[in-house]
Amino acid sequence: MGIPWLARAIDKGRMLLQGGIGDYVFPCPMDEEILDRLGLSPDQFLTILKSSPGDGEVLQALSHRISALGPGDWMAFDVFLVRHSRLIAEADREEGRL
Repeated sequence: MGIPWLARAIDKGRMLLQGGIGDYVFPCPMDEEILDRLGLSPDQFLTILKSSPGDGEVLQALSHRISALGPGDWMAFDVFLVRHSRLIAEADREEGRL
């Protein structure tokens, strides 16, 4: 859906719900920044994940929030990517995506 970090937040939230998050943290400040932009608390997000078994269902549950985002929100996501680019690249490298 074009929102940086959202897929990672979904994966970490699901791991937390399954009881095996390991060294990861949910919610981390980056998760909170994205969720705040979507108007969700971490607990509300976890509730969506509990009731939405697949990625399609999660995106459907978030679709009304995403469609309500304005140009300033999308610009904030671009700024998020720039501000956190080094951390994102490091995580990708550590997890074998680069």
